[in-house]
Amino acid sequence: MADQSLSSRRDAELKAMGRAFARRARRAAAERDRHIAARQEAARVQIEDLVRRFRSEDPHIRRIILFGSLAAGTPRNPHFDIDLAVDSDRYWELLGIALDQPIPVDTVAMIRAREEESSGDT
Repeated sequence: MADQSLSSRRDAELKAMGRAFARRARRAAAERDRHIAARQEAARVQIEDLVRRFRSEDPHIRRIILFGSLAAGTPRNPHFDIDLAVDSDRYWELLGIALDQPIPVDTVAMIRAREEESSGDT
């Protein structure tokens, strides 16, 4: 009988520890989700500012494309960055602007194919 009582007590303790762990995990996940949502909003504001600054630096900029997890709306890590592709003759100046941001920005240059290659003529 004593063995069953000890076993039941251990089972109860293990279940209690499991419930406590699950509560902590849920709280941590909720906190991570709140942090990600706040960072997404900050990133949205930062992107709007970057687009204005890019257009001010290069009024003839052809395209700015947001890509990656932020564009898909699926950042899973609270330390995500902003991924931008730009089509501009002033890429290096834009890159300099992008490097000085609170949320890191990965900026890549879009390479335009020569007109002959894109038309299919070889």
